[in-house]
Amino acid sequence: MTDSSNVKDVSAEYVADHVHLAYASTVHGIQGETTDEAIVGPGVNAAGLYVGMTGGRERNEAVVIAQSAEAAVDELAATMMRARQEVTLEDASRAALDELSRAARPVDQPTPEDVTPAVWSDRKRRPFGAIIDLDRFVADAPEKAADLRAKVERLSDSIHRNAETLRTVRARLSMAEARGHALQVAGVDTEDPSALIVLRDRLTASVEDATTLRKQLLGEYTRANGTVERAAAEQQLRDAMSPEQAAHEHQARIRHARTAQDARTTASAPRFDDGFGIG
Repeated sequence: MTDSSNVKDVSAEYVADHVHLAYASTVHGIQGETTDEAIVGPGVNAAGLYVGMTGGRERNEAVVIAQSAEAAVDELAATMMRARQEVTLEDASRAALDELSRAARPVDQPTPEDVTPAVWSDRKRRPFGAIIDLDRFVADAPEKAADLRAKVERLSDSIHRNAETLRTVRARLSMAEARGHALQVAGVDTEDPSALIVLRDRLTASVEDATTLRKQLLGEYTRANGTVERAAAEQQLRDAMSPEQAAHEHQARIRHARTAQDARTTASAPRFDDGFGIG
């Protein structure tokens, strides 16, 4: 055996008992390769650990340098967390909320190319055109949108924390299962991982439920934010009108509302049979 300029002589018996032919490579170089046994050294990131621990048919082993078994578990968990994406879950959620608040939506007011302004009854171009008291109609919309955004952000923070904890628990559970297998082979009683399994299942359910709720709240926030923007567009149109045009539209809305109310009252009036087929 040679190591630089040093020469070591060993006996054939020693080689037969203690030496095995092996090959060293980077984790990038062995991607897709399969061997009988694979050993991955310390200092790798999560991707390298995954490659190194899935390349052996009969055995996969990770080398961790630590002062104790618990410290080794912590170091392995830290290895699994390395090389994460820089953008965290809460960062992505806040960015998505900002994009939603600025997202392009169908135009609710006339474009510069329109030669004829949209009338108040045009529900497509002026969805809030028929609202008489616009300020009262959307009075709580900004507050509702802000409240929903705050809820989504708090929920995203909670999901991120639980997801981080879940990753750590899964790493500890994997180590416990590997350690249990080693102890079982050695004929030693294994540790019971049931507490970690229960915690993993609870965290998994919590993250899934919170993710579903966040999706629902995002939909509500999108609608509330859209209400605020459409109301602002309608108010801008009304403010740009002449006093005569604004008064004309206002009276038309009132007549429309009264007609609709009369129609609802007639439709809900009780019918009776007068015996002559009338009524």
